[in-house]
Amino acid sequence: MNCKEKCLKVKIFQPKACYKTPFSLKGIDTFPLPTYSNLRGMVYTAMGRKYKKGDKIEFSIQGTFESLYRDYWNAVKYGEDGKQKKPIQVPTLHNIRLVIHICSNINDEIKNALEKPSEYLSLGRREDIIRIEEIREVEVEEKDISKFDKSIIVNYNAYVPLKICNNLEINGVPFRLPSFWEIKDGFRIFTEMIDVRYIEAPIIIESGKIKLDKEGDPVWI
Repeated sequence: MNCKEKCLKVKIFQPKACYKTPFSLKGIDTFPLPTYSNLRGMVYTAMGRKYKKGDKIEFSIQGTFESLYRDYWNAVKYGEDGKQKKPIQVPTLHNIRLVIHICSNINDEIKNALEKPSEYLSLGRREDIIRIEEIREVEVEEKDISKFDKSIIVNYNAYVPLKICNNLEINGVPFRLPSFWEIKDGFRIFTEMIDVRYIEAPIIIESGKIKLDKEGDPVWI
């Protein structure tokens, strides 16, 4: 992309959250940041409607958290021996600050919905409520770092799609993140996954092409 495009830049605060992984073998695990499907669900909840054919939405996800602690739930299991209770550890992120870019063909509808949502919004579990601190439209443009006088410093942890990682020659923890789902027979089936690398800031990028907003924050799309 050499031309400029308009995206929404959303700054979010969460006191706590657990972004549950869908394939935990035992107990509960959390992703370090919300997933694409978490954000997609939040946006459609805010709009008070379901996905329509023709909606095109992409997310750039970055942010930080202060700490991780372990909470406990009482899990109830029903079996041949009757009802049994068992404590389960729940990893919970504390004081999360997110910088989300939303690039879509329905920016105005999304912006209006996030400013005046149809119900209270959450990311992760239903009780993991959010506070939107800022939302505004920004210009995003692809830049060639080799033409800069100095390197780019990434100040937020982020999910970076694999193709971008290869272009910028950066490494991170591999994740395959849920992006889109369908409800079939009462169950949520993930139909689209995105391969990313989770990078931890600060990271210095010295070459390659990268999308930046006017404030110099990367847009990982």
